[in-house]
Amino acid sequence: MELIYTDERFEHKFEEVRQQIEKILQIELLQIEHIGSSAVAGLISKPILDVLVVVEEIDYVDTTNSLWEAYGYEVKGEAGIAYRRYFRKESEVPGVHIHVFDRFSKREIERHIAFRDFLRVHPDVANDYGQLKQSILQQGCTREQYQQQKANFVQAVEKLALVWREIQQNK
Repeated sequence: MELIYTDERFEHKFEEVRQQIEKILQIELLQIEHIGSSAVAGLISKPILDVLVVVEEIDYVDTTNSLWEAYGYEVKGEAGIAYRRYFRKESEVPGVHIHVFDRFSKREIERHIAFRDFLRVHPDVANDYGQLKQSILQQGCTREQYQQQKANFVQAVEKLALVWREIQQNK
């Protein structure tokens, strides 16, 4: 697995994917967000665009599986997270991971957005995160090991980010 620095390729790809999502989900669609490391300018990232999608009803998403497949996505179902629908396309660079939640999955939605926003305004933390990711990869590991080894850092920053976001919203 390689890491690359976030650049304009991710924003261009996000716009392309956003248009696909709008065509697939239509009136059920409530929100589309570019999340993850590739949403933070200058942060080192896997060559993967992560997209958070919020819909009115999660069961509706299951009726659109053939449309996702027509755009080249793998339909992965919940993939370990209840009430999520996960779609993946890794046949191009950057690859795309789409995480779809319904409007009731507030905790999942908030943690992703808070993490992204926190890293955007705290470049020192984003830099620490990038250094951690590089250090892990230098050890030579699988994608699963990579995810496990950065999990404690991500969870700690998520907690800080959620508190920070609440403070920002109450100002």
